[in-house]
Amino acid sequence: MKTKINNSSNQNPQPELPPSWKWERLREVIQEIQPGFACGKRDETCGYIQLRMNNISSRCKIDLSTILRVPATQNQVNKYRLQSGDVIFNNTNSVELVGKTALFTEENGFFLYSNHLSRLRTITGVLNPIYFTLWLQLLWYRRVFEMICNRWIGQAAVQREKLLNLEIPLPPISEQKRIASKIQELQQEIDNARTSCEKQLEAVKALPSAYLREVFESEEAKKWERKNFNECIIKGKGLQLKGILQKEYKESGKYPIIDQGKDLICGYTDDQINIYKEELPVIIFGDHTRIFKYINFPFAIGADGTKVLIPNKNIILTKYFYYALSSFKIRNLGYSRHYKLLKKLDIPIPLLTVQQYIVDVLKEKMSEVEKLRTSIEKQLEAINALPQTILRKAFRGEL
Repeated sequence: MKTKINNSSNQNPQPELPPSWKWERLREVIQEIQPGFACGKRDETCGYIQLRMNNISSRCKIDLSTILRVPATQNQVNKYRLQSGDVIFNNTNSVELVGKTALFTEENGFFLYSNHLSRLRTITGVLNPIYFTLWLQLLWYRRVFEMICNRWIGQAAVQREKLLNLEIPLPPISEQKRIASKIQELQQEIDNARTSCEKQLEAVKALPSAYLREVFESEEAKKWERKNFNECIIKGKGLQLKGILQKEYKESGKYPIIDQGKDLICGYTDDQINIYKEELPVIIFGDHTRIFKYINFPFAIGADGTKVLIPNKNIILTKYFYYALSSFKIRNLGYSRHYKLLKKLDIPIPLLTVQQYIVDVLKEKMSEVEKLRTSIEKQLEAINALPQTILRKAFRGEL
């Protein structure tokens, strides 16, 4: 039989808990909330490591890949030094990130923390710090801190009293430890599955470049005639415009605009601009992003920072031109005058029949890559949803 616990401070009663569990306010089970200290100075030689917002990852783990060292007095070291088992709560951040929580487990060294973090220490024998950390992580996943935080422009903060007034489902300490241990075990399995999936995705994303190299760096490709980029296009300059909101494109009379090589589509009307039309498909080159897009709209113009590349169809197929351009390391051209550098390229030009064969082969391969990528991304999405599912079950007493 389960016991239903009512919380008079909330409009809705708390969910049912197993026997021997109870709801407790955090102020009853925490012995200390200590915010950190601000320090704008740096001391990379003799300073102390000061944890900051970025040192708690989006997966609620301590991340020491980037650290800052700051000067501190002995009093500050005594007051703000972290010890293994401390719960680190991100009290100030963006609305989406405020409330991130991680367990500090470092045994060696002197670690301090900034005023954007708070150190929480639980009452020994009443609340297990690992169990407590996992509960705060669940609240963050459920966006509780986003709902209770105070907001300013570009920043949000969870006030001490609001945090202390939150409640936690509390089983006996032995059960807390068992649940915490089980969750950590399952989280490790999830981490392993995620790592494996991410490696697969990384390998799949590398396949298009490999397929392009296979064609355009082959011994056969070395025998093809080569023409300068300018000889391959009819028009190579898009209108220098600023796009408008995508939702406005839904209105009638709008012309699509491809914005800076991205997938964003917006539009202008006839009376807004003297537009030119072309039969598509064409290729869009984002001069800022250095990314090519092959598109097939009825007509299009380039927004600010893009170039509409219309190939000379007498010598080169549009899709082949797209693949050939994509095979070059455009991202390594530098940060200025990308298009001028692009015009210096020499494009391999086989017979049109050979181009069509290459297009057909690559199109099939790229299609398979896209299917595989989509499948792995769905797997990864499902894996990333597991921690919340496990935590919800655990704090309902179902784990």
